[in-house]
Amino acid sequence: MERRTLGIIIICILAVAIFGVIQYMLVTQEGTITIESNIRNKNEMSSDYDIKVWLENPSLLVLSAGQTEFKVVGDGRTIGQGSLEAFTLNPLDEIAVLGTYTAKVSTQEIESVQIVGTIRYDMGVAAIEVPFTYNPTDEQVMEFIPQN
Repeated sequence: MERRTLGIIIICILAVAIFGVIQYMLVTQEGTITIESNIRNKNEMSSDYDIKVWLENPSLLVLSAGQTEFKVVGDGRTIGQGSLEAFTLNPLDEIAVLGTYTAKVSTQEIESVQIVGTIRYDMGVAAIEVPFTYNPTDEQVMEFIPQN
């Protein structure tokens, strides 16, 4: 009887561990779906934008994140910074997260733009940091960079 009980306990521990690993892999595969931005304020030195980022949660875990900082990088140099509001992402769901960023006015033509940051999810028992990089389309690049 003791061997059977021990076997059941080991199987339960393995099942929980496998479930945890699978959910971790799914969370770290989370991707940005779409980014939209609208100009709020513009002057000679910089422009302020409102941003909406669509995120998806492919896991079975509820993911809560605090304010998330990110950078707008153009041709390898930082041309803007921003933050996303705190949010909670339900299992197998997607959400629009709002934020703002400020970009410096560029006098040079910028060919490639990336938005990079790290989202820190707090899941009660553990926290996971998921880095993200988003490469806007050519049309979106013009929305992210104020040019003279």
